[in-house]
Amino acid sequence: TTKILNSNDDDDDEDNSGMFDETENMEGNWMKKSTSIDFMPSEMQNSKDDSTYMDVGINGKTFGIGGLSRRMHEAMMVVATKQFPSGIPEELGDVYLLYSMDASAKEAVKVAMDSNGYALNLGDDESMQDEGAWGQIESVSFVDSETGDVIKGEDGSTSYESFTDAIAKGGWEPGDGFSFVVREIPSRKKAMDLEALLKALDPDGTLWDEAKDKGMLLPGDDIGSLKELATDCEQRVNSAPREANDEFNVYRGGTSMGYNVIQRSSLLKASRNPDGSENQKTLLHVMDSLANHGCIIVDLTDEDKSPEVAE
Repeated sequence: TTKILNSNDDDDDEDNSGMFDETENMEGNWMKKSTSIDFMPSEMQNSKDDSTYMDVGINGKTFGIGGLSRRMHEAMMVVATKQFPSGIPEELGDVYLLYSMDASAKEAVKVAMDSNGYALNLGDDESMQDEGAWGQIESVSFVDSETGDVIKGEDGSTSYESFTDAIAKGGWEPGDGFSFVVREIPSRKKAMDLEALLKALDPDGTLWDEAKDKGMLLPGDDIGSLKELATDCEQRVNSAPREANDEFNVYRGGTSMGYNVIQRSSLLKASRNPDGSENQKTLLHVMDSLANHGCIIVDLTDEDKSPEVAE
C-alpha cells in the first residue's frame, strides 16, 4: 500500500488532508484536488454530482503496473482464443492492448486512492468503466519495472498524451511498466469502517485484549451459540449504568417519600362510593403513581389477609 502524504498543503480544507501535491511527490506518486473541471461525463451533466474530482500521479514501478497489465492481457487472451478459435481479428488486437493498459492503470489509481481515504465514484453506469471515461490521461511514460528509470518508446519519445499514443507510437506491450497522470477523477471520501475506528481508538490493542480476558464479546466477534448470545446479553445488561434507592428514599412525587403500595381490595368495584363513583383516595393514589412512576404496585394479598387470591 502506498500512502501519499501532503506536506505542503497551505489551506485548511480538510478534503486535502492526506494528499501529496504534484510539485512535491514521493517517487512520482502524488494526489490532489482538481483545480478545474474541463471534463464532465455526459451521464452526470444532468444529475446531482456529489463527486470530489482528483488528480493523481502514479509511478509504474511502485505499483507494479507492468506485471498487472501482463496478467490482465493474458486472461483476456484466454477468453478471446475460445471466442475466436480460428484466430483473433487483427483489428481487435489494439483494443485488447488498450483495455489491459487502461484497466491496470485504473486498478493502481484505486489502490492509491484507497490508501488515502478515497474511492472512485463512477456510479452504476457501465459506460463510466470505459477507457477514458473515468479520467483524463496524460504524461504517459515507459519505466523500467526494476529501477523505475524512464525508457524511450519505439519512436524515441519519453512521454505520450494518451494510452492510445503509447501503444500506437511507443509500441507498448503488456508487461511493460509505465507511469502516468490522470486528472479529474470522480471520487468520494470513504466512510471509516468499524475496524478502522477501533484501531484508531486502541492502536496497540490493549483495550481489546483486556475486554477479551473478561469474556466480553466485541464488535466483529461472531456469536456462534445460544450460550455466547446469553453471555453477550448479560454483559450488556450488567455494564449499563444503574442507580437505585431503597423503598424509604425513593421519590414518589410531591413532598412524600417512599412508594405506597395499593391494596388489591381498593381497586375492586366493591370499594367504590355508595353512589357508584370512584373513591377519591384510591383515584389520587392511582393517578399519582402513574404520573410519577408510570406503573402501579398492587399487593394482591391485602397485607396477607387473602394469600389464597395471590396464588
